[in-house]
Amino acid sequence: MKNILKLFVLILMMTTCVSAMAQQDKQRDARIEHAKRKAINSVKQREIEKVSREELAERQAKYIAKQMALDDATTQKYVATFCQYQKDVWALKKPQKRTADRSDADVEQAMKERFEHSQKLLDLRKKYYAEYCKFLTPRQVEQAYQYERKMMNRLHKRAHQNRNAKHPMRNKANKNGETSN
Repeated sequence: MKNILKLFVLILMMTTCVSAMAQQDKQRDARIEHAKRKAINSVKQREIEKVSREELAERQAKYIAKQMALDDATTQKYVATFCQYQKDVWALKKPQKRTADRSDADVEQAMKERFEHSQKLLDLRKKYYAEYCKFLTPRQVEQAYQYERKMMNRLHKRAHQNRNAKHPMRNKANKNGETSN
């Protein structure tokens, strides 16, 4: 009787161990699968963002052209020029973000980089102003810039709202006068 009881306890323990190990394997497999899906989604999201940025620029240009009531030929030229301008802006190297503990030399270097970036942006704006003037009047160019500025303000506002919705604690800290990095 004792042997049967020992055998039964041994079988019960082995079954429990095997079951626990199988459950751990399933959990590990699930974590691995989740990590794989997350990595794939991240890559897909980056691809979507690249396409989206270009599509967004095209949509902006078409919207501006429609608001300005441009004819089809002028709209085509405007959209192509606007999209190329956006690509040139995106290609510029952005200055590095500020960090807390920097030497005076680092601060000076960062300032110089920001000045260079601003100058490059100004040069691009001048270049594309000349391009726009080939098929738009100066008044139309100014109007296009105003529409562009309004759209960018709306996009920045929407992005800021989305960021605050995703990170409510960051929003609370900012309301209390704290800064977040």
